[in-house]
Amino acid sequence: MKKVLYCLLSMVLMVGLVGGFSPKLATASEPKSAPHKEFQVQFLAGRADSAEFALTHGLSTLINKHSAWLKATVLETPGMLSNYEMVAVKPEIRHKSIICGVVSGAPLFAKTKDEGGFSWGPYTDSRFVARLNETIHTLVTLDKNIKTIKDMKGKKLADGRTVATRWLENEMIFKEAGIRDTLKVSHGGTGRGISALRDGLVDVAVALGIGPVEPTAWIPLAPVQQLMAMKTVYFVSYDVEAFERAIKKYNLGTSPVTYPPKALGPNQTEPVVIKYDPLSLLADKTMDAEVVSEVLRIFDEYLRELDEFSVTAKWIKRENLGTSGYELEKGYHPGAIKYFKEHGIKIRVNPW
Repeated sequence: MKKVLYCLLSMVLMVGLVGGFSPKLATASEPKSAPHKEFQVQFLAGRADSAEFALTHGLSTLINKHSAWLKATVLETPGMLSNYEMVAVKPEIRHKSIICGVVSGAPLFAKTKDEGGFSWGPYTDSRFVARLNETIHTLVTLDKNIKTIKDMKGKKLADGRTVATRWLENEMIFKEAGIRDTLKVSHGGTGRGISALRDGLVDVAVALGIGPVEPTAWIPLAPVQQLMAMKTVYFVSYDVEAFERAIKKYNLGTSPVTYPPKALGPNQTEPVVIKYDPLSLLADKTMDAEVVSEVLRIFDEYLRELDEFSVTAKWIKRENLGTSGYELEKGYHPGAIKYFKEHGIKIRVNPW
């Protein structure tokens, strides 16, 4: 009997020595063992009240929860153009910064100020990492006779902020439509422009929102929603031919997309051409490919957990993560190329 007890005790001791007497077994929800030295990335996320800030805050939270070696923080910035400017003027942060940005104005990034670019240019080292949603860029009016941008000739327009980039593409499109030099343009945020339209100070204003990659719906920014609740708002359609000429001539990173009647609002009785501005994550080419792949792993595997952080997350689809605005594969980060190819996600330019 004693021999039996000794044998049982010996077995218990062996299990304890091998298992370390751990009171807690590892579960599938715990981070995987770290194959990489701990590293921290920072998301340059835009304004705290924006959809892109909410999305990147959610992604950084998921990274901190589910990665064993990658940690993330979110940095509020004045806007998307500022995100590019930060990595351009601070080379020391390039390897650890993920830009949340749109590709409006991207053709100007390669130019110096004297060449018509930005004061901090040139900067051409950003690479595509992943697609989020679409920034819906449309034009609204209270005048039912202004149906397309050609009807805006000689009108007053409230366009985007000069610290952003979207207005630059409008300038190029308006030039191709033959109306740019006739417009009386003021610059400001969406709220300021919509207020000016409401008060009769301008004839047309830029209206921004977020939508899915497919042209089926949108959530306008709060000032636009308020105006639509108070007034009869009409949507001004871009001219497709002028838009496509501008794309070819200036290599714009945006595209014209037609929204069917009622998709934008109850007073939209005809199809309206709006400007799609892809909202994406980008990184400098110096960022470690394994870091980019780990960001994408968390984004991909825990995509639906993002729904808790923003209502717009519901529109992000796995099959669109590798869909860029206008970059071919050479414009993708090597870590993104590797991840997409290994996990069956298409690398493609926006098909819409």
